Amino acid sequence: MKTEASIPWIGRIVGAMMGVISLACLSLSLSFGCMPVLAQPTAPEGMGHTVVDTVVDPVVDTVVNVDARLNHSRETAVVLPLAAGIYQSHVIGPEDGGLFSAWNFNCTTNGCRLDGTDCRSGWEHRYTIRLGKKLLKVPGTGKYATPTLALQSAPADRTFSLSQNLDAEFYVYDPLRAANNQGGVSLRIAKVK
Repeated sequence: MKTEASIPWIGRIVGAMMGVISLACLSLSLSFGCMPVLAQPTAPEGMGHTVVDTVVDPVVDTVVNVDARLNHSRETAVVLPLAAGIYQSHVIGPEDGGLFSAWNFNCTTNGCRLDGTDCRSGWEHRYTIRLGKKLLKVPGTGKYATPTLALQSAPADRTFSLSQNLDAEFYVYDPLRAANNQGGVSLRIAKVK
């Protein structure tokens, strides 16, 4: 039985179809108000993680930008080395130094109330922080018609403590179809103790 790898023309057809699907998503995103992703940071060659260039330091106040297309699982998480201590994670937007206002897992917005809240599909802020074996899942506050509305309703700050130095991993969880994600979550990570 021949596989896709052994039949070269199937690979070319699949590649062409993915290009058409990507263009269709961009067209839909522009038609329905999703933010097109024009430029995205990339992970270093051969690595899935995006590493924040920060040294473990007793005083930390840094911005972590979690790109919903790139940082969608533990394997592709943004990694931030942190020293032992107590930290606070605060959702921010571009006005406060972040790259993102919110993220959308499938580039659609529908089923919203007239005020742009309570959408079946839309912009949100749920994200995950992995601290060694501990998993901190931050639920969103709902889905919204625009990134701005989602940012105005961002989740409350989360506090976490580390008893030793470790690499904190930040990501949004969408292991199935991250290619159609839009936006991301920007966080200010500050050491409070």
